[in-house]
Amino acid sequence: MPPKGRVTAPVSLSPAAAKNGMGGKNDKNKEEKPKKLNAQQVALNNVVEVADRLYKQHEQERVKTETADQISRRGAILDAALEKERLRIDKAEHEKIVKEMEEREQLAYRECEKHRIWSRVPHASRLPQVDSESSINTFLAVWRDEEREYDKHTPLVTVINRRNSVGGGLQNYYFINGEFGVSPAARKKMVESELQQCLEAYELTEAIRLEADRSLTQLKMEDLTFFSKNIGKVCEQVLNSLDFITIHALLGYDVILEGPNSEFLTMSVPPTNPVVKYGLWVKVKETTRSFASMVFPNIAIRLDPKSSALPKLPKALGLSKENVAVRVIQLGFNPHEHHGSIGREFYALNCVIKLDLLNFTERPKHVGDWLYRSETEEAHALHLVPYPPEVLESNEEDLSLRVSFEAPNSIVMRHSSLLIGKWLEASKDWEPCSHTSASTDSTGTEGRRCVFATSEFATFAVLQEKGFDVPYEQWRLHPVSFDQVLMVLEGRRRGEGSDREFRILIQDAQCKLLAPEDPELAHLREIGLNLQH
Repeated sequence: MPPKGRVTAPVSLSPAAAKNGMGGKNDKNKEEKPKKLNAQQVALNNVVEVADRLYKQHEQERVKTETADQISRRGAILDAALEKERLRIDKAEHEKIVKEMEEREQLAYRECEKHRIWSRVPHASRLPQVDSESSINTFLAVWRDEEREYDKHTPLVTVINRRNSVGGGLQNYYFINGEFGVSPAARKKMVESELQQCLEAYELTEAIRLEADRSLTQLKMEDLTFFSKNIGKVCEQVLNSLDFITIHALLGYDVILEGPNSEFLTMSVPPTNPVVKYGLWVKVKETTRSFASMVFPNIAIRLDPKSSALPKLPKALGLSKENVAVRVIQLGFNPHEHHGSIGREFYALNCVIKLDLLNFTERPKHVGDWLYRSETEEAHALHLVPYPPEVLESNEEDLSLRVSFEAPNSIVMRHSSLLIGKWLEASKDWEPCSHTSASTDSTGTEGRRCVFATSEFATFAVLQEKGFDVPYEQWRLHPVSFDQVLMVLEGRRRGEGSDREFRILIQDAQCKLLAPEDPELAHLREIGLNLQH
């Protein structure tokens, strides 16, 4: 701050000094020469200039590339949108065509089903409709009513109406009772009728299985339970009917057996390629004796000792006791198939054998001209005797025996040994228990006879493993003509005796087997199959 009393005059600067913000000092520096840059500073400046130039060039290329990418992406998005719209239109058109084809397919199925149902009319079959549970129940109910009527025999009564005089009002009625017992002819007719009913029941189960297969091809899975249930009811009635035959055969064995001195009742239905083989041995003679073997004539089933070292059947069978009988049944189908095989290791083929040791109450007795038969409720029941018995007379006795049977033609024997299984009622399953060995028939030549050893009486069957022994590993198709194609199935055991190569000629809805030439497959070679039925 200037001192008081003095006035300071403003200092005027030159324009150059005012511009530079300084006075004379700047004027002095202006006169000095600029300093020269060193080489390092020059190089640094050059690098900065090059980097700046590269950066600007890179930015130009980046902007150019991004612009090209944006144009390309816009084009791809537009193409994708067009393709999406095209696919949407194609999908809608495809769904429309598929819906129309499904409607036509359903119409064709209904038309085919109508013709198939009407085609049954000319056959006039006694079998019920396989898709009607009420019809099947009626078939079984009539069957049971016939058995019930025979079981409680009511003699016929003949009524004669006679007038005292012509035009008289009084009438006399005479009642003549028929035979109180069932006649021998009626007893034999009953056995034949029941076995024929079993054959018809088998045909019914086969028809139901075909209908179940047809439902499976049409993906009607809910119908499979319905068909399986009906098959179970029919098979259960077949087993009950076989027991019914046995009960009344034991009640009247003196007139039902094949002859006055015979101890056997054997029948097969039908006579050729039988589906049911029934055999019953009844101890008629009261003498005590032993058995070297038990041969059931006409049905090719026999029981023999386990080995030639044992000349007789096991004593534990009790064949020397009173009122004893042995029943053998061979079925050409599996009566337990309706229990299912899903999740099981084995399934049964169409060869089931039942062995039963039986006991009955009393023998028919002759007193003068009268013949007495036991008609109690106990006599009208089947008494099964367990084998092996619960109590053995000797623990050292071998309880095993050999069962010989003839394998049906429906089984293709690819191996010399078949697997035998036993039915377990508790678990509703088959348990492997033995294997068959080769046998020779009466002529000494190898046939279809099989032998297996067992130490118990039960229900046996020829088993097949599931999913393990797959006989075929590949297939191929060969065109033959414009409407024919040859399908070849090749086995997995090439060169072995058990290998089979199947050749099937397919034409429209018909297929015919050309090879192999096994006798079991003669029906497929001669007639073939119609895929529409």
